[in-house]
Amino acid sequence: IKIFAVEYLYQVDGEAYHGTRVYFFDRFQFTGPDDAYGLGREWVADKNIGDPVTVYYNPQHPDRAVLNIGWYPKGVAIFMATSAGVAAVVLGPALLIFGYFVVLKRFFKKLFSG
Repeated sequence: IKIFAVEYLYQVDGEAYHGTRVYFFDRFQFTGPDDAYGLGREWVADKNIGDPVTVYYNPQHPDRAVLNIGWYPKGVAIFMATSAGVAAVVLGPALLIFGYFVVLKRFFKKLFSG
């Protein structure tokens, strides 16, 4: 198993913070040349320990930071797929129930209208 770790220190208004994220949506960790390991390794390939780096942080939550403001592509894809799955599980039964009542309403309307 390949292990890749990044840690950086930064200050905001005199308060010290540390971060470990390279990309947004990089919480989904994989192992391989085209995944988070590969993207992170590629990003730091020309950097040495102790080199200064630019840290992008959320002004409302300075403890949330990344080194690259680009999106981690596979993380976004997994997030979208997971969101679609959750939406299908939540909305699917609701739409089925709603549709069932619409069909029943039409059935009874035809039955009692003539």
